[in-house]
Amino acid sequence: MLELIDQSYLAFRDKASSLFSHATCPCKACRAIPTLDLKFILHHGEYVIQQVAGIRDLLGTDVNLIHRLLKNGVSESTGWKGYAIFTDSALEHMQCSKVDYFKRCETYEHLGEVDIYCMDMQVRYDEMKAA
Repeated sequence: MLELIDQSYLAFRDKASSLFSHATCPCKACRAIPTLDLKFILHHGEYVIQQVAGIRDLLGTDVNLIHRLLKNGVSESTGWKGYAIFTDSALEHMQCSKVDYFKRCETYEHLGEVDIYCMDMQVRYDEMKAA
């Protein structure tokens, strides 16, 4: 999973850089390409699948948690634009150590406090490019 995140981020950043360097359009969107970034959120939990009118939907507390984690304070507290967030259960399921991550706690109504472990994707990108 970590390799997939790394390779996805590397491909995204390289493509954005290429698009920007070859852009001839002066519009606001094209000029903003270097400011675009990605955020990854990983959690492992339980869910049920509900199908209504041919539409399949995931339901459950763990699904709600993922949606809530989209609203987090990582950028505000660290200044990171691109990052990966892992919950306790995600890292445990992946059998990863929590030592190398920045830990913080998010609080959500009806879910309480959630420990998350964060990784700065810019640092990972720089390491991958240097390797």
